[in-house]
Amino acid sequence: MMEAKAPLGYLSAKKLDIGDLVGWKEWDPDRKLWILNIGLIIDIYIAKAGGREVKMLEIAESKTGKHKKDVSPWSVEVISKVSKKKL
Repeated sequence: MMEAKAPLGYLSAKKLDIGDLVGWKEWDPDRKLWILNIGLIIDIYIAKAGGREVKMLEIAESKTGKHKKDVSPWSVEVISKVSKKKL
């Protein structure tokens, strides 16, 4: 019996939580520079890519409020962790 592999990006996604404030960079080909984006993780999910399961993030961008899907967990940097305290 073959053991199931963890999805690609599993270890990176394991350190993230829904509600974390994260930053990531994207290349702007028109301006020929890297743009820093900031947003909140609103979902951590598994997608299929090339026949393999891959962990992905959905992020609500702080600048536009738009939802950005299929962001890889290894491409983001945590700016602030969500609080786990119960009020």
